[in-house]
Amino acid sequence: MSPYVLRWLLFCLGVLLFHLLCQGCSGSDGNKRESTTEGVLEYVVDESLAPALLPQQQEFMRIWKTASLSSTALETRVAIQQLLERKARLIIINRNFKPDELEAIEKVGLKLEKKPCGVDGVCFLVHPENPVRALRLEQLRDVLSGKITNWSALGGKDAPIQLFITTPNDGMRDLLQDSLLKSVEFSKSAYPCTSFAQMRAAMTRTKHFLAYTGTAHARPALDTKHMDTTAFKVLALAADSANAEFVMPYQANVYEGKYPFAHFVYVVYPLGEKLPLGFASFLLREGQQIFVRNGYAPYKLPVRIVNFRED
Repeated sequence: MSPYVLRWLLFCLGVLLFHLLCQGCSGSDGNKRESTTEGVLEYVVDESLAPALLPQQQEFMRIWKTASLSSTALETRVAIQQLLERKARLIIINRNFKPDELEAIEKVGLKLEKKPCGVDGVCFLVHPENPVRALRLEQLRDVLSGKITNWSALGGKDAPIQLFITTPNDGMRDLLQDSLLKSVEFSKSAYPCTSFAQMRAAMTRTKHFLAYTGTAHARPALDTKHMDTTAFKVLALAADSANAEFVMPYQANVYEGKYPFAHFVYVVYPLGEKLPLGFASFLLREGQQIFVRNGYAPYKLPVRIVNFRED
């Protein structure tokens, strides 16, 4: 073989190896390529908020074709643990961090961005045939603690109250414990449910239940245009003072803080994460309109909300 041919073959081999090397590098970088509108994000959302976040996720991916978002619905404490263990790059939860959680975040060295992105309300559900339509907070406190155990004490029929609650990992349970029950524990006869699906299944087995969930799951019974109370109806609540008005957890009442158990929804992600930043920013801009359009209360008011009253 002549030296010329040998040099030519070596040159071609070098070009081929260089091309393959570049392809390998490009493939490796391609898997890691991410911007605020491009990449893959698997986030965790509190189970009570999941229906409200699905339209947000779908709209974000419709606008940004190179972004792929998927979510897992978990209880608040579990979602926070996923963030601490760096198994989740973004979480959406229905309460603020507790002192022990803040301590754990500092211990693992996580620098987080936490912003309110919406407002939710804890809704209390009863069977549609239950004559009770409203409760004062003191009455609700006595039911949740087990002090009141019969509907007759609340103006209902003579029947035992079957109380369905969420588990200790749930954010709504924390909100009720901290703001309503305080040092008093939940009734020991209450039945804990790990999801709203489990709670709803339990509600089909009795007409004497009292349960709670967020506005996302309660929305069918709160939709003033197409109200569906075949499975449950939502109670109005009032403060303990004699002149306090009963308030339903309608969109406007939750947004304006008139409903007693209105609370912020938070989006949380580590600083420096690009796609989590992009989705969080979307929730705080375009996402506010999407919340309103789908019947949920926004954090910022992008349009006028009509306050419906029950006749």
